[in-house]
Amino acid sequence: MNDLYPNNPDKQVSEVWEITEDYLDVHVEDEFLIYENGYPVQPFIMQREANVIITPDEIGWWDAGEIIQELVPVGITEFNFILREFDGWLELLIDEEILDIHGIIQPMLEDDLVILRFDQEEEEID
Repeated sequence: MNDLYPNNPDKQVSEVWEITEDYLDVHVEDEFLIYENGYPVQPFIMQREANVIITPDEIGWWDAGEIIQELVPVGITEFNFILREFDGWLELLIDEEILDIHGIIQPMLEDDLVILRFDQEEEEID
């Protein structure tokens, strides 16, 4: 993960990409790899209060709403879009009925993976 245009509030953005086994060379030292590419990161979904609610292996789908009618597998492109356009804020698609009745956040699942979407609160504020 690298920060692009630091100290420039109008252009500053973080960017992530996948480092595959093909990219790694056994002769490259960890310090150089970090210098070249930034620190390795894994995405966690957290509540605004900083409680972890979804781990990286549970993240699976992106719901783009009216833009695309099908769920899109979450990947590097989607995370860069979330970081660039929404400063990392997003929503987890949850079962509203279970929340209303039991007060429990139950994620909606597709193939046993959670579904992410644009932060609806942020959208309504703008």
